[in-house]
Amino acid sequence: MWYYSLVSAQNLPQTLSLFSLITTAGAILGLTLTAWRSPERKIFHINAGIGVTLGALVGARAGFVLRNWEYFQSHAPEIPQVWLGGLTWPGAFLGGILTLGLVSLAAKQPPGKLADTLLPLLGALTASIWLACWAEGVAYGPPAEGWWSVPVRNQFGEVGERWPLQAVGATLSVLTVAGAKTLRGGRWSPAPGRSAILGVGGISLVNLVLSLLRVDPSPYLWGLRWESVFALASTVASGVAFFTLFPLREDTEEAEETKEPEAAEETDVPNN
Repeated sequence: MWYYSLVSAQNLPQTLSLFSLITTAGAILGLTLTAWRSPERKIFHINAGIGVTLGALVGARAGFVLRNWEYFQSHAPEIPQVWLGGLTWPGAFLGGILTLGLVSLAAKQPPGKLADTLLPLLGALTASIWLACWAEGVAYGPPAEGWWSVPVRNQFGEVGERWPLQAVGATLSVLTVAGAKTLRGGRWSPAPGRSAILGVGGISLVNLVLSLLRVDPSPYLWGLRWESVFALASTVASGVAFFTLFPLREDTEEAEETKEPEAAEETDVPNN
């Protein structure tokens, strides 16, 4: 079977792997930050975050099972055994979004506002997954020699100096979500959901760029790694959604139109 995506882990004999411990810590940190940043209804947002996390886990496992359906047809009891390893970040992405929509519909909450509130959870989970991949020897970069290289274990258990791909992924994920969360004003409408779309689009872009540098085994689609194709699609979709849902503010456009005539009038005044 392929262990090919950012959210993946090797088969381990123990029930609780290092991957599980790191991602669980990331989920706890993300839920804590969500409750801290939530202005109201903290318990509701914690429960919503737990639901979205579980939905992402189910989606991540479902994506891996579908990708390796030929194997799981004869090993059906292994399908729910997520501790054996085998998760996909595209599946986690889709599962989390679907669960977010269901929670929003059931609670009668605006999906954009709920997504903005849960954005810290996305950042913490994504960063923890990158770090868990580092610990488990997944999603690694090419060999390198330099002061910036770090020891990385591959899927065969061999440790060598490589590009710090997982560390960079974790760092950029945190910075991307923090920037999307704190961004205010600007030329576009600050409607609910803007921060979430910026965060998702930014993380998709980070995953796209770093996936092109990965050298761990992976199936390919149209000459690209499978996760690269999905990252490209989600980056484009996020950009389209952003410019469709959050157009330029009318007051900004009017201000720009009035500046030009005023500047022209000033240049026409003769000097005394």
